[in-house]
Amino acid sequence: MPLVTEVATALRAETPCEKTYIAVFSEVLPHLHVHVIARPPGLAEADRGARVFAVPPVEPREAEAVGRRVLARLEGALNRTPTERKDPALRAALLSALVCPGAGQIRNRQYAKGLALVGAVLVTAGLLFVRMLTEVLRALPTDGSVIDPLSAWDLAREIQDRNHGEFLGFSLVLLALWIYATWDAWRVARWSAR
Repeated sequence: MPLVTEVATALRAETPCEKTYIAVFSEVLPHLHVHVIARPPGLAEADRGARVFAVPPVEPREAEAVGRRVLARLEGALNRTPTERKDPALRAALLSALVCPGAGQIRNRQYAKGLALVGAVLVTAGLLFVRMLTEVLRALPTDGSVIDPLSAWDLAREIQDRNHGEFLGFSLVLLALWIYATWDAWRVARWSAR
């Protein structure tokens, strides 16, 4: 399927097609071959879909010229390294999802948006950390007595219960930034690849 995708992309780039059809038939022999067909602009509704096979073919010289151009694109695509062939939209989305929200935008060369998202995440996470640290320091005994390790869980639960709404708010903001950055990085990379 990656090769079929490369062929469809090359065909779309080399012809003025409105749509690319991909068809697989296995009627006579037990084998697999895939048809990748460029639907020409303005094709009558009656000739669309599987009926495109009944449309008279283009002139042989024109078909050969398109075939050569598509083949040249495919040779260029196949000569790229495996890293260069990977889906740029997936890579951008994974950067924002797994590294840091905003990293995918930076990969997409949206530097201002990427840095703004990284900054928003750092500020939100920093405020959450400071708020949690303040609550922990407030809850610690002031007389210098040693805290029983088993009571640390009770102390953490007490802090969480007392600040549940605020901690939840910070967490939801971080989650929203993460979801937006991942979706936006994928969308922008996907759109610019077209």
